[in-house]
Amino acid sequence: MNKIQLTLGDKHLLTIDENGKVELDPSYTADQIALMFWEKVGRRFAEYDLIYQHMESVLSRVGQADITGESIKKEIENTTDPLQIRVLVESFQQNQRDLEKLVGEAIELGRGLAKRPMPINQPPTKLPDCIVKDEDTEYRGKTEPDRNLN
Repeated sequence: MNKIQLTLGDKHLLTIDENGKVELDPSYTADQIALMFWEKVGRRFAEYDLIYQHMESVLSRVGQADITGESIKKEIENTTDPLQIRVLVESFQQNQRDLEKLVGEAIELGRGLAKRPMPINQPPTKLPDCIVKDEDTEYRGKTEPDRNLN
């Protein structure tokens, strides 16, 4: 039987069973339990918000560095001046080193998240619309994430 429980140590302050039946610990008032519930929910949302902000920051910087690298490559292709090409190649090489560091950051973030218990039972099966409809992504028009890692 599935239950939702709010616990304090080993005490079950609030239990809601799958039929919607609510049981409260008699040593606390409903208001006290409600306050503890919302404090716990608030902490969890704050934690998720911080994780999201960090993920967005890391992934945005990876994306921006990749866009910059692509731009520099196009400049190299369209430049004929050997000195300018040399400067652009050095800039591109620095960009690639920076991108490598950022990807390393993203991997470390992923490792940290992988060590946490999964907050949901299954990963998403659909890509968010903001990604599917983006003109500058390889995911444009796709509806499912690429699960083939080979």
